Amino acid sequence: MRKIPFLFALVMFAFGYSQTNLEDFESSPNLSGFEGLGGANVVANPSVDANNGSATVGELIVVQAGNPWQGANLVMQSNYLDVSDPVTNTVTLDVYSTSAFNILAKLAGGQNGATDSAADAAHTGSGWETLTFTFNENLDNTGSANGEYSIVALFPNWNGGGWHDPEIERTVYVDNLSGTQGAAI
Repeated sequence: MRKIPFLFALVMFAFGYSQTNLEDFESSPNLSGFEGLGGANVVANPSVDANNGSATVGELIVVQAGNPWQGANLVMQSNYLDVSDPVTNTVTLDVYSTSAFNILAKLAGGQNGATDSAADAAHTGSGWETLTFTFNENLDNTGSANGEYSIVALFPNWNGGGWHDPEIERTVYVDNLSGTQGAAI
């Protein structure tokens, strides 16, 4: 009989650390390109399927005319992204591409002295994939995530250890940024 209360407590603990879809790109997200990114737009989903049935998604267009570190900022609208606990320092993002590539995600706009943090993930080029970013990798001269953040910067021209130079022109789509919901903005 003691197993049931233990199981209930374990489920409640896990539920407290569950991921929440913080941005689904169905409303009007604050998405803007920087450093010469060819475009950061909200567009119709290029491939509605079993992996992603969303009507609209974010579009990132990498162009050779931009800087190697071109990217887009996604600014949280309702709540901060909380990665203050090592158990909850992962974020997932649905990414669509028909070619393999790496992408770097960088947390910025940290509250109460939280330092910028970056993590990367590889996409196989098989359409919609859910990528996981663990913000304890110390990439791009950053430290481990340690707080709540208002900005997720996405860099689709990352090669896994630096920047493609010259840039590889590509268009990738992003949707369903999920993580631990922080305080209200």
